[in-house]
Amino acid sequence: MRSFWMGLLIVIAVVVVIAVGSSVWLFWRINQETVTSLVVTNPGGRVGKALLVYQPGLTKFPEQVTTAFVSGLAAAGWQISRTTASREAPVPDAAYDLIIFGGPVYFEAPAKPLARYIARVGDLGAKPVVILLTGAGDVAGAIAATERIVIAAKGRPIRSLGFTTMKPNDEQGKYSGSNTERALQIASEAGQKLSPATQ
Repeated sequence: MRSFWMGLLIVIAVVVVIAVGSSVWLFWRINQETVTSLVVTNPGGRVGKALLVYQPGLTKFPEQVTTAFVSGLAAAGWQISRTTASREAPVPDAAYDLIIFGGPVYFEAPAKPLARYIARVGDLGAKPVVILLTGAGDVAGAIAATERIVIAAKGRPIRSLGFTTMKPNDEQGKYSGSNTERALQIASEAGQKLSPATQ
């Protein structure tokens, strides 16, 4: 009988260690900055210049959404400079007509590296800002929090879009395909419809 309890305690200890280790890794991963080089899409675009700063997520969904939005902007004639939220990301300057922030939602808040980037910039110069957030469920609270962060950094949110993997993205049934495919269609169309008159 004693060996049974000893075995049970060992199993419980192993489960606790795995759970704690997984939690620590997850917390570290979602707070980690990812450094990438600046990539320019549609360098000949004449409608305007946009800077997109995003945070990759634990899944491909956040990057898929930002890529779809960029493809829509490019189709509309924009030049888009894209990079990840890190200390090495460029600061928006007068060359950019539009700023786009994108990334996943964790614990009902925007990803920490994205929020830290906006805080580091500090002054967005009253430039128009588009917010693209992704999550498993409701992202409305995180969108409102991101808008407050942008406003505190003297940015002007002009469009905020939230996409989810578990809640329907297309409640009116306008698009076709899976929920993810519908999200990508909506993001691309939003990019195409973004007017250069963002002032």
